[in-house]
Amino acid sequence: MGRMLFLVAFFAIGPSAHAEDAAPAEFAWRNRPLDADMAARASKNRDEAIVKLTRLIDSVDDGPESADLYFRLSELHWAKSRSQRLRAMEGWDRALDAWHESGAKGSEPKLEDRRRYRDSEFEKAKALGLYRTILDLYPDYERRDEVLYNLASALYESGNSADGVKAFWKLLKTAPRSRFVPDTWLELGEHFFEAYRLGDARKAYQRAIDTSQELEADRDDKARVYSYALYKLAWVEFNAERYSTALEHLKSVVDYAKVERSRAMAKRDRIQLYEESLGDMAAVFAYLDATDDAFEFYRRELGDANAYPYLLRLARKYHEAGKYRAEIKTLERVNSAYPTAPQAPANQVAIVAAHTELDNSEAVRTGARRLVDLYAPDSPWWRANQDDSAVQREAYGLVEAELAKLALAQHEIAQTTKLEANYELASALYQEYLSKFADSENAYRFGFFR
Repeated sequence: MGRMLFLVAFFAIGPSAHAEDAAPAEFAWRNRPLDADMAARASKNRDEAIVKLTRLIDSVDDGPESADLYFRLSELHWAKSRSQRLRAMEGWDRALDAWHESGAKGSEPKLEDRRRYRDSEFEKAKALGLYRTILDLYPDYERRDEVLYNLASALYESGNSADGVKAFWKLLKTAPRSRFVPDTWLELGEHFFEAYRLGDARKAYQRAIDTSQELEADRDDKARVYSYALYKLAWVEFNAERYSTALEHLKSVVDYAKVERSRAMAKRDRIQLYEESLGDMAAVFAYLDATDDAFEFYRRELGDANAYPYLLRLARKYHEAGKYRAEIKTLERVNSAYPTAPQAPANQVAIVAAHTELDNSEAVRTGARRLVDLYAPDSPWWRANQDDSAVQREAYGLVEAELAKLALAQHEIAQTTKLEANYELASALYQEYLSKFADSENAYRFGFFR
């Protein structure tokens, strides 16, 4: 299963009514980075290390130190398996691209047919075998919990989710005070979340939060598990349509990320967690129809300038949900607060489009007139952006194209309905267009439609 790659590969959210319009972000959160440093080494160096360790194990008497040697060897084999698999997938992607470019001639390339994939499977079997050897032969090994956690992770990543989950449960039972317990609960939360077992996922994420604070562990581990589990707990509530609870969890994540600013949490992880949570809140605000609350929160939290992109995201969420009145309200408020923003013309285009969806002819006409008055050459917006010719060109093209498209669309509607009101609206739009774009390619043709 691709679930255990370096970044979290998200997530089959399940049959939620809104599963397609929002999804959790990706974070590199795991306790075990799967020896990324080993994977980055040259293959030759890793192979040499495997040979040396194998010889060393054969040459020493069996004893407590043997478990350490086996563990080091198992990690090398696992790193080699992952490296080979990634290279096999890269080669497979290239082969698929070539196959499609050739018109799909011949047999479709298969990942299983690639040599590196078979090598990866061979190395994986060695690693899994060594993990099991350690657990069977060295019951008192001081790092037994880590071996069991790595075995569970490897089984899950390699597609054997059932045995991986069993191994995770075994760790919780046999080593309840292990520093890997919070991560184990987090893994189980991910498993349940993917299966859309929201109740079980909620319990697992909450246990990850609780145990991350209860057990002795590195502060960075605590921050990593706590913050990510809280973030995913918000997504459990979102999918359960408990939007207010989801919003409170996301606010807690934002607050926690700010608290961790001067502490152990890695700067990259903290910033990503903070920004993703702020962005995800837009979807929750939209489901709650909480436009006023969103404006208040983002502007208080970020300041006026930095709140702008998140408010636009809120408007997009309203649009995706077909909540056109809320989209209009949001964008009108945004443009009122940020009248000279480079995005303002596009916002007005979206306002007109939303009125069109609502079949509000008078509002379409008024919105089109505002589009011309506010953002065409010589408008206050135009002068405010006079130092950015690229933004001006983009706005000119946008206003011209959208107004032309709107006029033509209304003309077609009028021809279909034969209603006088539709003809009047189309004529008004043509006149608005010609008043500002008399020299355009469309002007001559539109002159006949007024």
